[in-house]
Amino acid sequence: MPTKDALLHDLAMLRAENEALKKDRSTFFQRKAEHDDAYLRLVDGQVPVFTKNEKLSLTKANEPPIVLVEGDNLPALVAFQDHYFEAADVIYIDPPYNTGKDVYTYSDSYKSRLDKHSKWASFMERRLFLARELLQETGVIMCAIGIEEHSRLKLLMDALFGEENFIANITWSGSSINNARFVSTSSDYMLIYAKNIDAVKLASVKWRTRKHGAEQLLEIAETIWVEVGHDSQKATKNLRRFYTSDEAKEIFQIEPGLKMYNAIDNEGRLYRASDLSSPSGHGGTYQIINPHTQTVVSIPKRGWVHSIETFQEKIDADQILWNGEGVPSFKRYLKDNLSVVLKDVIQKDRDLANKLLAKQIGRNKFSYPKDHNTLAEWIEYVVPQHRKDDKEQPPLIMDFFAGSGSTAHAVAQLNSLDQGNRACVLVTTNEAGISREVAAKRIKALISGEWADEKFHAPLRGSLSYYETEFVPPVRGTRKFLKALIPVTARYIKQIQKTVEDMKDGHLLF
Repeated sequence: MPTKDALLHDLAMLRAENEALKKDRSTFFQRKAEHDDAYLRLVDGQVPVFTKNEKLSLTKANEPPIVLVEGDNLPALVAFQDHYFEAADVIYIDPPYNTGKDVYTYSDSYKSRLDKHSKWASFMERRLFLARELLQETGVIMCAIGIEEHSRLKLLMDALFGEENFIANITWSGSSINNARFVSTSSDYMLIYAKNIDAVKLASVKWRTRKHGAEQLLEIAETIWVEVGHDSQKATKNLRRFYTSDEAKEIFQIEPGLKMYNAIDNEGRLYRASDLSSPSGHGGTYQIINPHTQTVVSIPKRGWVHSIETFQEKIDADQILWNGEGVPSFKRYLKDNLSVVLKDVIQKDRDLANKLLAKQIGRNKFSYPKDHNTLAEWIEYVVPQHRKDDKEQPPLIMDFFAGSGSTAHAVAQLNSLDQGNRACVLVTTNEAGISREVAAKRIKALISGEWADEKFHAPLRGSLSYYETEFVPPVRGTRKFLKALIPVTARYIKQIQKTVEDMKDGHLLF
């Protein structure tokens, strides 16, 4: 039973929230000022500048750029409005979840429940408002979040990006919590929004990724085909025997649908039997003759999925599997179906990424980083093909809650796999040494191959440029910093001042 003092405390909080809501019913939170140094300097009119730290950089010629900015992300996002305006293809962020625990870049202290959520929502609103302007028209933002602020973040992003630009709510499920009182709350979430959903639809007809294990299965089928001397019956028999092996079971555990591709035809092509009936239930009802028996075959109850002309083309190409007078099926070749749509549930043990980071930079440096393999898959998934092929201005990926640098790891891995030139811009503070001792150290380990575990690791592609944030009065800012991320010119100062004034006018800064 709650004590009298506890009940009185809760009552006082509820009364305070009720009074606050009476004053402002226009939104689901009250805007709150920030009291850290960076916020106050921006409001005061000082200009953020970024100077390169050569000692913390690791420059590699002809390698894709990885930019790591040390400092508060609010002034960084203000400064980026000119330099990176409508430049980013993907923004991935993993902001503080407002759990009540100590976190980097954000204070969880509050006076009431409404104050707690308002403080966090205000903090996020400023940054998301600026982030939207950095996205290309075909750009996408992916924002990780816990259950504590999931509902408010959804409302906030609906307001800033538009409900019509909402794409998905991904559930990221980790290991279960066996000692939970009621339910194991082991899931985080990832909200995905387009800047302009119509532009994304025009640029990418559909989002697809490669089926895990499909290429491996094609190689195995080809090996079997050669070993049996191009005999389709023997090849199919050996293939199905392989499907009972541990190696095959590992493939099917991740992508179960691949197990259906269990036959090899006379041309050595791996295929599965697929339905010829119309999914709509209103397909064609024309007659088809089995060329081997010269009999009319049964028509599916839902009708044929193809026109009679397309059906004849499949007959001529030997793509039909006949079943006497029964309904035939057709050969669906794996080589023509290598892509798959990603699901809205990610099953990934968080401890795996934790162990990997320990190997890269040492133990007890950072807790529970995001899994870089999953980030790489989603980053590759959402970038339109025409942007991937752009040689002059390759895709740009940004992360202004960079943490341990998982996003940089994901980008470097993608560039190493396909020799791409994706650029990556990260921002994080150096609280508890997170920028220098975690993110920078990790990126250096990745692109040099020199991990903390002292084993050989093939270097990933990338060239690290490390920048520090400082503030200068506008009168001093007219000089150019020789090794600045953004040249500090009169135009730059005006852009900073305009962005700050716009935010003040919109009551985002006060």
